[in-house]
Amino acid sequence: MPRRLLPSGTASPAGVGLVLAALAFLATLIPVMPGGMSQRLLAVPSPGGSREATSHSAPSGTQAGIGQGRLWDSHRQWILAGGTVLVLQSILIGGLLSERWRRRRSQDELAQRLRMQALVATISSSFAGASPDRVEAPMLASLEEIGRVLGTNDCALWAWQTPDPAPRLLCRWVNEPGALPVPTVLDQVLLTWARPRLERGKEVHVSDISEVVAPERRHGAGHVVSMLLLPLRVDGRVVGVLTLAHPRSQDWTRQVIGDLRTIGGIVATAVVRARAAASSRAQLETLAQVDRIAGLGEAAASIAHELSQPLAAILSNAEVAHHLLGRPDPPLHEVRDILADVLADDERAGGIIRNMRTTLRKHRVEAMPVHVNVVATEIRRLVAHDARMRRANIELHLGQGVPLVHIDETQLKQVLLNLVVNAVDAMGHLPVRQPVQLRTAARDGGALVEVRDFGPGIPPDVLPRLFDPFFTTKPDGLGVGLAISRSIIEAVGGRISAAPAEGVGAVFRVWLPAHADVGTARGPA
Repeated sequence: MPRRLLPSGTASPAGVGLVLAALAFLATLIPVMPGGMSQRLLAVPSPGGSREATSHSAPSGTQAGIGQGRLWDSHRQWILAGGTVLVLQSILIGGLLSERWRRRRSQDELAQRLRMQALVATISSSFAGASPDRVEAPMLASLEEIGRVLGTNDCALWAWQTPDPAPRLLCRWVNEPGALPVPTVLDQVLLTWARPRLERGKEVHVSDISEVVAPERRHGAGHVVSMLLLPLRVDGRVVGVLTLAHPRSQDWTRQVIGDLRTIGGIVATAVVRARAAASSRAQLETLAQVDRIAGLGEAAASIAHELSQPLAAILSNAEVAHHLLGRPDPPLHEVRDILADVLADDERAGGIIRNMRTTLRKHRVEAMPVHVNVVATEIRRLVAHDARMRRANIELHLGQGVPLVHIDETQLKQVLLNLVVNAVDAMGHLPVRQPVQLRTAARDGGALVEVRDFGPGIPPDVLPRLFDPFFTTKPDGLGVGLAISRSIIEAVGGRISAAPAEGVGAVFRVWLPAHADVGTARGPA
């Protein structure tokens, strides 16, 4: 049951009991005398009075020397009573002051506890709403909140992988002029010195930094007197360290360290999630490259056809120019026009090769404003010849006012290439030529791309699993194309879906939000 704190200035039950006991004790000290005796005993004779008069005025049996000033003998009990009262008052005042100090300390500890609990809740909610690949901002905000609440001037998070001897600084908050949020010699010395204990999951409290690190090795660390190093653990494994630097010698209570451990667990989980997300992205990029290579392999006939046209035109124009230059009076203006055509065809062939190189190579994903109509036109040109050889043709319907979207252009090409090639494959067994409809439109504040085929459609039991990794209905398929496409589209806030088309076939829809800063894409001329 929580203790009830008394209002300021109110005595505690122990203090009240002490006062009552003192009063009872005083009652035993005050003498009980016959009527009028105390007045006579306390009466002091006048200087002119005789000893005899004093003696005769006293009752029988009273000594004659009482009135001459034997103060201690006659007033001893009163003096002792007064002294006792003073001592008891001092004790009572001291008790009240001690109780008040204790209450104030309890109130301060309670306020600190409430602030730490609020801090834990705030940090937990900030990481709960953050995606695994965007934890830097909540990490820095958490360090700042910790520093504000605990009065530290330096809070840092370090990633720690066991094989790596040197921890890596993730983020740092510094509340000291002139100090930079970068690793210092002090950090390296302390982390190396404390590592054996940290690896066992034990916190390290340095009350006086000068006892551990020499002054010349504290350069750039600002004014640091004490430090707390707290290991960050996930599933019993240390994955990082939280360091707190204080400008004074700080006594960290068990409650504060317990709350910091809770915060450390939240942050450590976010660090592990971020690492897992980075690893997943790397694996996804590898699979995406494999899928791009497979997609271009399926469109190899179209690529060869696209290249053969400008190369054939270059050869033909070169032969004509060679023939014209063999005349006695060659028409130089015609030769000049022919050379211009050769340059144009060469640029066209070079563009095809550059497009292939961009699609095939690993590259850093970089989102930018992209014209959906331009990408759809390039995909149609890339796949058109291969589709005709497989008894299909690509119908392109470009919408008006289609907004720009914010996405990596190569990744968007990969998604549309995958959908169009799948649509062509779905109609490969049909006896008559059927179209694959590639359509763009402005829809719901974004850009919509539809790929529709007239094949057998999607069985109901297959539809829920269509975008699962490594699920495929093709005998030689990898089962990663649609899964990668969904990851690419959802990463930029878009949607991808599949549904049976009206009549026969299937339709795949890709919706992407409009880019906020630019207007609309008109498509190629």
